[in-house]
Amino acid sequence: MADDKKPIILSVDDDLQVLRSLKSDLRQEFKNEYRIISTHSAKEALATLPELKKQAKQ
Repeated sequence: MADDKKPIILSVDDDLQVLRSLKSDLRQEFKNEYRIISTHSAKEALATLPELKKQAKQ
């Protein structure tokens, strides 16, 4: 499955060390079925959603 057509797991954490660990764990377990995207703030995550939605429609 093309990466841009996979469902997305969006993780958010303001602690960069925790976020890196979470992203690593998610990729290890789910990289074949999901796109793993991480951000360090809720504001950044919310700003990312319209672009992800736009990509999904293409």
